Amino acid sequence: MYLYRDRSSPFYSSVGVTENERPVLAHQIAGVFRQAGFKVGTDYISDLSYRYLASSRLRWLLPAYNAVDRAVFAPNFMKPLRSFVLTYGEKP
Repeated sequence: MYLYRDRSSPFYSSVGVTENERPVLAHQIAGVFRQAGFKVGTDYISDLSYRYLASSRLRWLLPAYNAVDRAVFAPNFMKPLRSFVLTYGEKP
């Protein structure tokens, strides 16, 4: 979905985007947490099927996107390339 939400992408859609919304990278978030004194962890998540996309131009691709996401990114070695990155901080 990075391609759908990154302003430099040809697939970018501004529908439902707030003025200050920007995709961020896990290492950027991790740096902020570390600077604040948190212990940082990151997990990579896949197989969270999308059910709706605001763009009617791309909505028809969702079933294919969900199937590819489920099949291609299931193996553990594909973990760093999964669709969702969850970076979190724990106070020591």
